[in-house]
Amino acid sequence: MGHCPPGQILSRDLRHLIKPTLDATICLGPATFFPTLGLEIQAAQNDEGCKPTKIDGGKLFMQSVLKKGFFIAALATLAAPAFSQSTTPAPVVEQRKENQQDRIANGVQSGQLTAGETANLEKKESALNKEENRMEKRDDGNLTTADKTRLTRQQNRLSRNIYRDKHNGRVQNTNPKTEVGKRAENQQDRIAQGIKSGQLTPSETAHLEGREAAINKEVKSDRAANGGTLTPAERRQVNRQQNRTSNAIYRKKHNARTQ
Repeated sequence: MGHCPPGQILSRDLRHLIKPTLDATICLGPATFFPTLGLEIQAAQNDEGCKPTKIDGGKLFMQSVLKKGFFIAALATLAAPAFSQSTTPAPVVEQRKENQQDRIANGVQSGQLTAGETANLEKKESALNKEENRMEKRDDGNLTTADKTRLTRQQNRLSRNIYRDKHNGRVQNTNPKTEVGKRAENQQDRIAQGIKSGQLTPSETAHLEGREAAINKEVKSDRAANGGTLTPAERRQVNRQQNRTSNAIYRKKHNARTQ
């Protein structure tokens, strides 16, 4: 058995990948990273400290830099099929869903998305999720190429809707002066945090923002009927509704259902 200098790695397990008749020690040197494989493969060495590896009665293996390169290429070629079979394709659909949710969360927090707009967007996101689940159940947990194409088209439409809603001039007040307005802003911040963290699913967010939108509509109507202000009775009514919504936000963020 050959002797490898300090700092090199001794490998006998790779022999079958190159040639079944290989019966010697291979000394491996500094690692080389192969981006397409996501692996680090160490270059074969054949210097004074490592005795030449022999194949078929004495032919020197890796006598030169070219043979070292051949070793790496052969190893990469053989490793690639096994690597591709052991991993799943990049989750493009899932990554896009997460990206959409982050954009919605940012819109909620910045006030670019109103409660009503958020509810509408999250209803569409929830419907898309349900369709994806049906597709996966139909194909044993997998998405076909046609499924991915269809989902991508829907995500493209939703992406354009998010952009339009965030740039249409309608905003949620992020610097309210009244107690009712400050509570509404606090609720929105909690919802935005839940969307971004995944604690709130699109369906849950749609439900919560639907309630927020209803409260906002009622407050707007009451103020319009009273010269821009709320009566004490109206403030108490809105406060009770906000308490219920606050409790609902907490429950949905801690019910173990996540995005």
